[in-house]
Amino acid sequence: LICGIIHDALMNMEIIEGERVTEYTLFIFILSLAFILSNRFVRVNLEVEDLNLNLEKKVTERTLELQTALTEVSELKLSQDRDYFLTYLLLEPLSVNESTNSIVKMEFLVSQKKKFVFKNYNKEIGGDNCIAHSVTLLDRQVSIFLNADAMCKSMQGAGGILVLNSIFESIVKRTKSGGFF
Repeated sequence: LICGIIHDALMNMEIIEGERVTEYTLFIFILSLAFILSNRFVRVNLEVEDLNLNLEKKVTERTLELQTALTEVSELKLSQDRDYFLTYLLLEPLSVNESTNSIVKMEFLVSQKKKFVFKNYNKEIGGDNCIAHSVTLLDRQVSIFLNADAMCKSMQGAGGILVLNSIFESIVKRTKSGGFF
């Protein structure tokens, strides 16, 4: 195109003689631009198709990764609930109301922090605890009780209460058998 313009400019200045070629060079220039654009369009279209195919593959891979992660989380949740249930089973026999005092009636209302479901059992564990017993001290019937809050998260609190309950129950059993008074 530039050569054609220069050629026609030199012809207008009457430096050279010949036929005008700008119309032909402009036509060839426009055809070459159309060819370049169509070539680029085809390349872009191929890239888009390739990206679409890879996108489907990437979506499939990502979905598989998410399903695997969800399965792992579900297994961890089941394991955690199993641990909670075992801790509940250890705590339940220690958190008792065995007060038989006719003067003082004791009732418990305990709501724990962690509520969970394990094999159709709706249970709860935590650091709150109540225990009551009737014992004889110096030939008198008395009621003793323990109300505790371990002030921790559910599993740590339950562990602390398990230790406290065990110690308290051993003291009560020893007292009832005459080991202290």
